[in-house]
Amino acid sequence: MLWKSIFKVSEIEIRYRPAFKLSEKPKVTSSDIAYEILDQNWDYNRMELLEEFKVLLLNRQNRVLGVLNVAQGGFSTVMIDPKVCSRRC
Repeated sequence: MLWKSIFKVSEIEIRYRPAFKLSEKPKVTSSDIAYEILDQNWDYNRMELLEEFKVLLLNRQNRVLGVLNVAQGGFSTVMIDPKVCSRRC
């Protein structure tokens, strides 16, 4: 009886349930659609001032899950650390 209580471990379960219907999100079927989505999420007031690196997040059905701002840089470059990018995505 004592041994059974030693091997019992507490467990936490995490689930992600988005607040939107996936069918309502746009489906990326061409580069033109991807461009339109990124274009809507770009700040044109800062475009001349600094470089930005964004990631368009898609599921396996090419439905848009979101646009992630990974990094911002100077006038001509933006430094991207692959480890940081993969962690944030």
